[in-house]
Amino acid sequence: LIFSWELLNNTVGKSIYVLREIDNTVTLYCDDTVVESYNDIAIETLPVSDRKRLQNGIEFKTADEARRAVEDYDG
Repeated sequence: LIFSWELLNNTVGKSIYVLREIDNTVTLYCDDTVVESYNDIAIETLPVSDRKRLQNGIEFKTADEARRAVEDYDG
């Protein structure tokens, strides 16, 4: 019996939401499609560690989880 890693993690067919900073704007993507952009977040005021995470992309299972993270950045 062979299982793929996706099956073991139960991620097949599920959307992945990613927060990413591009051109000083935090944007929420779902499967590489723009869902929302957050122009009111001042990227330069965030800690360096948060900026690096946003540059690399932060994955979430749901859009609500991603939006809660944005609320933390937005103050």
